[in-house]
Amino acid sequence: MRRRQDPKIKLTVYISRTVAGQLNLACKDRTKNKSKLTETALAQLLSPQRDNEQESATQRRLDRLSRDVNLNHCHQQIVIEGLGLFIRHYLAISPPLPHAEQQAAQAIGQQRFQRFIEQLGRRLASTTTLVTEISDQLASHVPKASSDEPVPNAAQTTVPDGSFKS
Repeated sequence: MRRRQDPKIKLTVYISRTVAGQLNLACKDRTKNKSKLTETALAQLLSPQRDNEQESATQRRLDRLSRDVNLNHCHQQIVIEGLGLFIRHYLAISPPLPHAEQQAAQAIGQQRFQRFIEQLGRRLASTTTLVTEISDQLASHVPKASSDEPVPNAAQTTVPDGSFKS
């Protein structure tokens, strides 16, 4: 029994020379047909399933971007709070220096700043971030209901010469 095909409709369209060249190259083989190739491409383009796939892919990308923005916001809050606490601590414990001692203090400050910059460079080059290190420390020091262990003092992470431990 012969299967009856849907009647074909002749359609005339205008396409650019570039697209026409690409279509000719795609149909160089005698087994390929320009009409069949064009029909298949249009069917895929106009398929409602394609729209759903694109919409779900876009939704996944937006969800990932939203999580990334939220994570960046969290990290930014940690940095701002840490900087604020450091400034408050520094202003509260640093007495003004007499004029005669200011040069020596500036020299020490320059040395400390150089060590800080070196440590910052090492930190940025490493794969471990301060945020993940702090998060890990906080997670490991959260007191459990059955635990009577004291929480370690945060001042234990500084070095006696005033530099930062990395």
